[in-house]
Amino acid sequence: MLNLGPIFKLTYILPNCKTFQQSLYVLVCMLAVWLHLKCGLSCVATNQTLTVLGFIVIFGCLLAHSDLYHNYQPVSKPDPPHLPHDVHTAMNTLSLEPVILHLICCMKCFPKYSLASLPQICLQCETPQSWSCGESLWTTKST
Repeated sequence: MLNLGPIFKLTYILPNCKTFQQSLYVLVCMLAVWLHLKCGLSCVATNQTLTVLGFIVIFGCLLAHSDLYHNYQPVSKPDPPHLPHDVHTAMNTLSLEPVILHLICCMKCFPKYSLASLPQICLQCETPQSWSCGESLWTTKST
């Protein structure tokens, strides 16, 4: 059993797939979600990765259906597999619902503060002997 962390257990997902293309679709979804959630890849970069991966899979399918002795000319044109184009589709396919953490970040030095213990000013110090940042974490807007 291949365990990719608490989110995925490959032996749970793959036996439920009926065809090779469904298995491939699920595996591509798992890769996209893992890159986005675990590795911190942005949505845009993950979507670009899915596009490139789609080209690689299509080329692999063409190569697998070609006659290797006749200059890689396809014997029959295979149907290209349907793959997700964005990370949100991949997350929906795997029935994952993101947990959203509400945090406040100092705009000057970027430490994160929870809403439950939010000070008036940023208390982050670059070194133990340096002054704290002092940037205001609260703004007042007049309407």
